Amino acid sequence: MSELRIAVPRGALFADTLDLLDRLGLRTSEVRANDRKLLFDEEGIVTMRPSDVPTYVEAGVADIGVTGKDVLMEQSERELYELVDLGYGRCRMVLATVAGPDRAAEALRRLGVMRIATKYPRVAARYFLQTGRQAEIVEVKGSVELAPVLGLVAADQLHPRLQQLARLAALRALVPAPESVDSVVADIIAAVRSGGDEALNEYIRALDTQGADPLPLRVGDQELETASAELDPLVRDGLKATIENVGRVAELSLDEDRTARFGSHRVAVLSAPVDSAAVYVPGGRAPYPSTVVMGVVAARVAGVREIVVCSPPGGDGDVSQLVLGACGLTGASVVYRMGGAQAIAALAYGTESVAAVDVIVGPGNLYVQEAKRQVSGRVGIDGFAGPSDLVVVADGDVEPELVALDLLAQAEHGPGTLVLAISSSSSLLDALDSILNGGPETGAVSGLVEVSDLEQALGLAQALAPEHLELVGAGSEQLASRATHAGCVFVGANAATAFGDYIAGSNHILPTNGAARFASVLSPANFRRRYTEVAIEDPAALARTGAPLARAEGFELHARSMEARIRENH
Repeated sequence: MSELRIAVPRGALFADTLDLLDRLGLRTSEVRANDRKLLFDEEGIVTMRPSDVPTYVEAGVADIGVTGKDVLMEQSERELYELVDLGYGRCRMVLATVAGPDRAAEALRRLGVMRIATKYPRVAARYFLQTGRQAEIVEVKGSVELAPVLGLVAADQLHPRLQQLARLAALRALVPAPESVDSVVADIIAAVRSGGDEALNEYIRALDTQGADPLPLRVGDQELETASAELDPLVRDGLKATIENVGRVAELSLDEDRTARFGSHRVAVLSAPVDSAAVYVPGGRAPYPSTVVMGVVAARVAGVREIVVCSPPGGDGDVSQLVLGACGLTGASVVYRMGGAQAIAALAYGTESVAAVDVIVGPGNLYVQEAKRQVSGRVGIDGFAGPSDLVVVADGDVEPELVALDLLAQAEHGPGTLVLAISSSSSLLDALDSILNGGPETGAVSGLVEVSDLEQALGLAQALAPEHLELVGAGSEQLASRATHAGCVFVGANAATAFGDYIAGSNHILPTNGAARFASVLSPANFRRRYTEVAIEDPAALARTGAPLARAEGFELHARSMEARIRENH
């Protein structure tokens, strides 16, 4: 074991640093060969993010470290100094934004300040001070996974729950945090709310139809009938089967009205459907007729009278014929050619052509979800849906090809998607690693996590609270009754997540980004509201008990209101 421990940064400096250590006579072959391992005791090397190197050196966990000057410039409060400039890893810091309109310049013009997210707040603040531009600096930090492992915080000083949360933070940090679009969306909502159809169509022309004049907002009934009739027969059969299966499962979630009876009164808990609801169907990456089914069928089973669907039009001004055909088959009441934050604003506040609804559900991009968040309270929403995620907990005695295929299938959802396999089997993870490396590039983030046993795997899965959780292998399947923190749990090697996305009958509009800890799958409950009904025959006993409570809270007239119902002889 080496007497000197060196902190080596992963990322851009990794290969050059290992080459340097090779020239100094240290062995780095195992470090190069193992992407998942962090601590290499025999070599005296610990790997981490460049931004974490100063922390571990200052604490004495590592004797010496290699990192970038950009990181050191952030460490003015630490007792650290630069020994030598190694002469590699030159980089340039840039100010980047989303391709298209210059949002930073627009924010500066409109608000007088830019919001900048960076791992280097001191460097960024110094730059903007020198250039005379106002900026709100938001610091973005990395993982704390190594802290209990290396002794920066002793493992026995951390509650097991905190150790689990540290690892959870590391896994969630694999997916970059989304950009902030709240101010842009607020502007869109305000414009549509005040400008109505004119503003709505301007946004459609600018963002959806690529400058072409939009078609009428509302799709005609005959257009829906034609789209349904012209569906490919196999697609139509698949949609009809999905409609039936989703409907049967949705009916299981309907609650019965119940009544509690007391000596002199009764209280009933009742439910009723909202009057109108809208289902947002994305259209950016591909048409999603299955999402039409998931949303419209759940609303229909709930008893909603007016079910609206909206979906963004393409460059030709129209919505996908697949989506329109599904709208016809499911019996959607109204279909609108509109998408994005502007569609959510129209549905929440109404325009000359779009009637306001009571509830808005459905997936969509960051602008759509932020718009839903901003109008919640004005209307009900199903939740804030982020990118998709899948966690597979697997034994060693499973077919790695099937597990890998499920991970790759979910990765098709593209950038921001997180797919993880958790197992105590190194051989399974190695096999998955080989297969996944040969898969298509989708922009999704994948991870392979080795644990000591299935209990640890379950604990991590519960903490992650994924949108989809697959339990594959005899041992993993035994965990099903305790796997409660997931949007949908798929049990067994045959239960691929893809079945739930389409045909099984479970709803594919699910909580994401860990929200399955508290949120639920889309169901008729999203379209129904619970309320109570109270009937009192003899109020005397209730009044004598309730009035003192009202006075204790300072509400004298509440007390009198109850006492006024007390009749003589009671």
